[in-house]
Amino acid sequence: MQRELNTPAGPIDVLYATPTGRLVALEAKLWRNPEARRKVIGQILDYAKELSRWSYDDLQREVACATRAETGHPGNLHALVRRRYPDTDECAFIDGVAKTLRKGEFLLLIVGDGIREGAASIAEFLEANGMLHFTFGLVEMAIRLGGDGHLPGSSILSH
Repeated sequence: MQRELNTPAGPIDVLYATPTGRLVALEAKLWRNPEARRKVIGQILDYAKELSRWSYDDLQREVACATRAETGHPGNLHALVRRRYPDTDECAFIDGVAKTLRKGEFLLLIVGDGIREGAASIAEFLEANGMLHFTFGLVEMAIRLGGDGHLPGSSILSH
Protein backbone atom coordinates (compact mmCIF):
# COMPACT_ATOMS: atom_id res chain seq x y z
CA MET A 1 0.00 0.00 0.00
CA GLN A 2 1.25 3.45 -0.88
CA ARG A 3 -0.53 6.67 0.05
CA GLU A 4 -0.38 9.77 -2.12
CA LEU A 5 1.45 8.27 -5.10
CA ASN A 6 2.21 11.04 -7.59
CA THR A 7 1.18 10.73 -11.22
CA PRO A 8 1.08 13.37 -13.97
CA ALA A 9 -2.70 13.49 -13.33
CA GLY A 10 -2.19 14.18 -9.60
CA PRO A 11 -1.67 12.02 -6.53
CA ILE A 12 -3.56 8.74 -6.15
CA ASP A 13 -4.95 8.61 -2.60
CA VAL A 14 -3.93 4.97 -2.08
CA LEU A 15 -2.35 2.43 -4.42
CA TYR A 16 -2.40 -1.23 -3.44
CA ALA A 17 -0.55 -4.08 -5.14
CA THR A 18 -1.61 -7.71 -4.73
CA PRO A 19 0.96 -10.53 -4.48
CA THR A 20 0.19 -11.39 -8.12
CA GLY A 21 0.91 -7.82 -9.26
CA ARG A 22 -2.64 -6.55 -9.73
CA LEU A 23 -2.89 -2.84 -8.91
CA VAL A 24 -5.77 -1.24 -7.04
CA ALA A 25 -6.16 2.54 -7.15
CA LEU A 26 -8.38 3.99 -4.45
CA GLU A 27 -9.82 7.50 -4.41
CA ALA A 28 -11.59 8.52 -1.21
CA LYS A 29 -14.25 11.22 -1.05
CA LEU A 30 -16.85 12.39 1.37
CA TRP A 31 -20.06 12.38 -0.66
CA ARG A 32 -21.15 15.75 0.66
CA ASN A 33 -18.18 17.03 -1.34
CA PRO A 34 -19.55 18.51 -4.60
CA GLU A 35 -16.80 16.66 -6.52
CA ALA A 36 -18.17 13.36 -5.31
CA ARG A 37 -19.79 12.19 -8.52
CA ARG A 38 -18.55 13.20 -11.94
CA LYS A 39 -15.23 14.78 -11.04
CA VAL A 40 -14.05 11.88 -8.87
CA ILE A 41 -14.88 9.37 -11.61
CA GLY A 42 -12.92 11.42 -14.14
CA GLN A 43 -10.11 11.77 -11.61
CA ILE A 44 -9.65 8.03 -11.05
CA LEU A 45 -9.91 7.33 -14.79
CA ASP A 46 -7.18 9.92 -15.35
CA TYR A 47 -4.99 8.06 -12.85
CA ALA A 48 -5.63 4.77 -14.69
CA LYS A 49 -4.70 6.41 -18.00
CA GLU A 50 -1.40 7.61 -16.54
CA LEU A 51 -0.59 4.29 -14.87
CA SER A 52 -1.20 2.45 -18.15
CA ARG A 53 1.65 4.48 -19.68
CA TRP A 54 4.13 3.46 -16.99
CA SER A 55 6.63 0.63 -16.84
CA TYR A 56 7.47 -1.26 -13.67
CA ASP A 57 10.54 0.97 -13.28
CA ASP A 58 8.39 4.11 -13.51
CA LEU A 59 6.09 2.80 -10.77
CA GLN A 60 9.05 1.75 -8.61
CA ARG A 61 10.59 5.22 -8.95
CA GLU A 62 7.37 6.90 -7.75
CA VAL A 63 6.94 4.42 -4.88
CA ALA A 64 10.52 5.16 -3.79
CA CYS A 65 9.85 8.92 -3.90
CA ALA A 66 6.57 8.61 -1.97
CA THR A 67 8.02 6.36 0.73
CA ARG A 68 11.06 8.62 1.06
CA ALA A 69 8.74 11.58 1.65
CA GLU A 70 6.70 9.60 4.19
CA THR A 71 9.42 7.69 6.07
CA GLY A 72 12.72 9.25 5.05
CA HIS A 73 13.78 6.04 3.27
CA PRO A 74 13.05 5.00 -0.33
CA GLY A 75 10.80 1.95 -0.51
CA ASN A 76 10.88 -1.00 -2.85
CA LEU A 77 7.46 -2.02 -4.21
CA HIS A 78 8.11 -5.76 -3.99
CA ALA A 79 9.51 -5.43 -0.46
CA LEU A 80 6.42 -3.50 0.64
CA VAL A 81 4.11 -6.25 -0.66
CA ARG A 82 6.36 -8.97 0.74
CA ARG A 83 6.03 -7.51 4.25
CA ARG A 84 2.34 -8.41 4.15
CA TYR A 85 2.65 -11.51 1.93
CA PRO A 86 6.05 -13.12 2.70
CA ASP A 87 5.72 -15.82 0.02
CA THR A 88 5.50 -13.30 -2.83
CA ASP A 89 7.91 -14.34 -5.58
CA GLU A 90 9.85 -11.30 -6.81
CA CYS A 91 10.12 -12.28 -10.49
CA ALA A 92 6.46 -13.30 -10.76
CA PHE A 93 5.40 -10.13 -8.92
CA ILE A 94 7.41 -7.81 -11.18
CA ASP A 95 6.08 -9.60 -14.27
CA GLY A 96 2.53 -9.36 -12.90
CA VAL A 97 2.82 -5.62 -12.23
CA ALA A 98 4.36 -5.02 -15.68
CA LYS A 99 1.47 -6.92 -17.32
CA THR A 100 -1.11 -5.05 -15.23
CA LEU A 101 0.39 -1.71 -16.26
CA ARG A 102 0.65 -2.66 -19.92
CA LYS A 103 -2.92 -3.96 -20.18
CA GLY A 104 -4.49 -1.43 -17.82
CA GLU A 105 -5.96 -4.24 -15.71
CA PHE A 106 -6.59 -2.12 -12.64
CA LEU A 107 -9.21 -2.25 -9.95
CA LEU A 108 -10.38 1.34 -9.59
CA LEU A 109 -12.21 2.02 -6.32
CA ILE A 110 -14.02 5.13 -5.24
CA VAL A 111 -14.70 4.97 -1.52
CA GLY A 112 -17.01 7.33 0.31
CA ASP A 113 -19.58 7.60 3.04
CA GLY A 114 -22.42 7.34 0.52
CA ILE A 115 -22.99 6.74 -3.17
CA ARG A 116 -24.84 9.45 -5.06
CA GLU A 117 -27.60 8.55 -7.45
CA GLY A 118 -26.27 8.21 -10.97
CA ALA A 119 -22.71 7.31 -9.98
CA ALA A 120 -23.41 3.58 -10.21
CA SER A 121 -24.84 3.91 -13.73
CA ILE A 122 -21.78 5.92 -14.82
CA ALA A 123 -19.56 3.18 -13.39
CA GLU A 124 -21.50 0.46 -15.26
CA PHE A 125 -21.25 2.41 -18.51
CA LEU A 126 -17.51 2.91 -18.14
CA GLU A 127 -16.82 -0.71 -17.34
CA ALA A 128 -18.83 -1.84 -20.38
CA ASN A 129 -17.29 0.70 -22.78
CA GLY A 130 -13.80 1.48 -21.49
CA MET A 131 -10.69 0.83 -23.56
CA LEU A 132 -8.50 -0.17 -20.62
CA HIS A 133 -9.29 -3.49 -18.97
CA PHE A 134 -10.08 -2.06 -15.56
CA THR A 135 -12.71 -3.05 -13.04
CA PHE A 136 -14.56 -0.16 -11.49
CA GLY A 137 -16.11 -0.22 -8.02
CA LEU A 138 -17.97 2.12 -5.72
CA VAL A 139 -17.70 1.43 -2.01
CA GLU A 140 -19.98 2.99 0.58
CA MET A 141 -18.78 2.93 4.16
CA ALA A 142 -20.07 4.47 7.35
CA ILE A 143 -17.92 7.19 8.82
CA ARG A 144 -17.99 8.15 12.48
CA LEU A 145 -16.51 11.43 13.64
CA GLY A 146 -14.43 11.52 16.79
CA GLY A 147 -15.31 13.71 19.76
CA ASP A 148 -13.32 16.54 18.23
CA GLY A 149 -15.39 16.42 15.02
CA HIS A 150 -12.56 14.89 12.96
CA LEU A 151 -12.24 11.50 11.36
CA PRO A 152 -10.18 9.29 13.69
CA GLY A 153 -7.13 7.89 11.89
CA SER A 154 -8.64 8.49 8.46
CA SER A 155 -7.33 11.81 7.26
CA ILE A 156 -7.35 10.44 3.74
CA LEU A 157 -11.16 10.65 3.66
CA SER A 158 -11.08 14.40 4.22
CA HIS A 159 -10.02 15.09 0.62
